Amino acid sequence: MLEYLAVQFKPDIERERREIMREISSLLLREPINAPAMEAHYDAFMKLWDRGTEADLPISNDEEQMVDTFLGSLPQCLSHIVFMRSTLGKGLTWSTLSHEWKNAVSLQHRQFDPAVQAQAMATGSRQ
Repeated sequence: MLEYLAVQFKPDIERERREIMREISSLLLREPINAPAMEAHYDAFMKLWDRGTEADLPISNDEEQMVDTFLGSLPQCLSHIVFMRSTLGKGLTWSTLSHEWKNAVSLQHRQFDPAVQAQAMATGSRQ
């Protein structure tokens, strides 16, 4: 009985895997960037990666592939994050990348937050 069910659902699984791979490969963060777009991009990537794990995609269990795929989805203006791959090589873990990503998002929030800009103007400092 289980073999019968496996055969019946295999085309659906393969179709789902192809769809997830297509979505992952087409996921790009476009310039100009801002904090909400960066957060949405990260969330969309994580949802797709989780779907890939559920569909048992081979790449979904490969942290290095996850890092490379995410870095490949970033625009030129975030080259400092992509550059981490060259400097750290395989030492760039998903945890490290996520931490740096959150720092970049936080920086975007501070740079474009009207309250922060008003405070900077009032004190004469640059943000």
